[in-house]
Amino acid sequence: MFSLNQPSTGGTTAVFKVAEPNKIYVDDDDDDDTGPTIYIAVFVGNRVEKWTKGATHGIQIGDECRSCSGVSVDREKNVYMSESDRHRVLKWSPRTNTTTIVAGQTDERGSSSEQLSNPEAIYIDQTSGIFYVADSHNNRIQKLMKDSLEAITVAGSKTDSPGTDVGSLADPTGVWVDEETNVVYVADTLNNRVERWLPDASKGDTIAGGFGSGGAENQFNTPNDLTFDSEGNLYVSDTWNHRIQLFRIIDNHPCTPTSTVRPEAQICQDAAPYDPCSTNEACSCLPLRNTNNDGICASLYVKCSELISCANNNRTCYRPGHLCVNHSRCHSTPLCYPANMALPALCPPISPMKKKWSKTSSMNHTRRSHTATELINGKVLVAGGFDNGAISNAELYDPSTETWTTIASMNDARGEHTASILMNGKVLITGGLASHDFLNSSELYDPSTETWTTTGSMTNARGEHITSILPDGKVLVTGGYGDGHWLNSAELYDPSTETWTTTGSMNNTRSEHTSSVLANGNVLVTGGHVSRDPLAGAELYDPPTETWTTTSSMKSARSEHTASVLMNGKVLVAGGSNYSYSLNSAELYDPSTQTWTITGSMNHARWKHTASVLKNGKVLVTGGFDHSALNSAEIYDPSTELWTTIGNMNDARGEHAASVLTNEKVLVTGGSRGGMALKSAELHKLIALDDRHR
Repeated sequence: MFSLNQPSTGGTTAVFKVAEPNKIYVDDDDDDDTGPTIYIAVFVGNRVEKWTKGATHGIQIGDECRSCSGVSVDREKNVYMSESDRHRVLKWSPRTNTTTIVAGQTDERGSSSEQLSNPEAIYIDQTSGIFYVADSHNNRIQKLMKDSLEAITVAGSKTDSPGTDVGSLADPTGVWVDEETNVVYVADTLNNRVERWLPDASKGDTIAGGFGSGGAENQFNTPNDLTFDSEGNLYVSDTWNHRIQLFRIIDNHPCTPTSTVRPEAQICQDAAPYDPCSTNEACSCLPLRNTNNDGICASLYVKCSELISCANNNRTCYRPGHLCVNHSRCHSTPLCYPANMALPALCPPISPMKKKWSKTSSMNHTRRSHTATELINGKVLVAGGFDNGAISNAELYDPSTETWTTIASMNDARGEHTASILMNGKVLITGGLASHDFLNSSELYDPSTETWTTTGSMTNARGEHITSILPDGKVLVTGGYGDGHWLNSAELYDPSTETWTTTGSMNNTRSEHTSSVLANGNVLVTGGHVSRDPLAGAELYDPPTETWTTTSSMKSARSEHTASVLMNGKVLVAGGSNYSYSLNSAELYDPSTQTWTITGSMNHARWKHTASVLKNGKVLVTGGFDHSALNSAEIYDPSTELWTTIGNMNDARGEHAASVLTNEKVLVTGGSRGGMALKSAELHKLIALDDRHR
């Protein structure tokens, strides 16, 4: 599957005088221009060292890590380390400077689902927080959900014995995971090979090595780690051959209709998987892997057992005349599909399909966890967010020209902040996270001058909080996280005096909750989390008395969900996460009875998505995460309490923003996919096929 690239020469020493460095993790998601940070598992030194660019010595992170054999860092900068001799994985939190056990049992070697035996490499899914451990002496790869000590075996046999067959591993010490497909790649050390395991597979397949121990180009001698670059090229640490092997992917059959042997294949543009596309009812749309949102209209009369997986970059087919597609009815990972099953003669086209999503011009800056606010003049103000750290820049979208204009930056860089449009047309920005500190600062944007000015600061620094515009024009801010703890405090901003005053505190601390202003002026707060404990509780704020009262709890505990006030006055809560799995459930709150009832579930579980109430009263939900970023969208109809899937967005994304424009289109901006911030934007609308290339 791979051809070996020539060895490189002339390397530069980035870190020196480290006693027996084992595994490393390079964090290039820094908040400044100082360069990447390197974390090293120092085996003999029993520690993890952190090295910044230009440093002459490393700084120990966390407590002792005895026989330290693995290290990784999650998006919150928590450092995970494998303590091999003590058969456990530790997590050090920079927020609290504490170390906790997240896998295994101290000094207890074992093969149960809660035990490890000499753990080695760690891989963290940066979106979901799920992490994987090479459980070397148990000859398996273990998958652990966030805050769960019970693991699932995703590669290797169910026994703890080594083996040489395709269903076994022998002392695996390296692991890498494709976060979009959950395919697991393993440095199968004593078998001198690299194995690929598909989700729920009982055996793997060899993609490199497997020809015994040796120094030839197709051999390894005790490979102990691996990784892939963004192009799908494989790098292997070949220990006793004293080299790093690069296996370059051969992209000899890229999966685009214009470059394959079947350019005449019928293409579905902007269609959902399995959408009808032909007068032949046996044909449906299968999404292509390396296009924005295109698919092939193909006959489904192909046995799943006859299809093979795409190459490890999930866009390439090595079988001639095949295209790499998603075909979830056969398998959760991409498959190579015969192009001759997508010919117009076999699948005659139906009338031109209409698409619901169209690309608009991209923002000038990549960003996630930003704010997007529709101004009185119809333009959309996008501000702040994260892109390799907190950013302060801002820009305006003009729906009439579909263009972006960079404007003056905020005074403070911030992400996970809030934006509220005041009755005077100005926009109030509050709090958020800047670098490693939460903010209590606020600032105002004036659309008439396109300038920012500082205004009164909140009493508490906070991020992951929520703001609501009250009927009297004041702004209520609730909860969040700041100064090392979760908050139940609430404050009021008075635009006439530009000052903050404390108001009654909530009954529960919470962050990443929702806040909805009801028809009677009260504010409903729902869910959220404290630490990693999701909440089902809800409470009501009464502005005249500035007091909180508990109301009935939701049916499901959830955080990072959405809440939408419907035209009938009820509140629709949808999706979220309970930190064990994503939710697709939805429920309705009736203010007249203060009760919750279950309503129709979404077609896709998701969290960190958006929900927009449309002019017709329906609710549009877009994107979010469920293991990986989603491009799916669906609409809730309050009259039927049912969800209907609509065309997929061009880009999968979570942590994005959505704005309902005055022209009734919905603008979606930025977000993240695979740990990378996005700058793309798109519009939800119905347009004719003839308008597709305008």
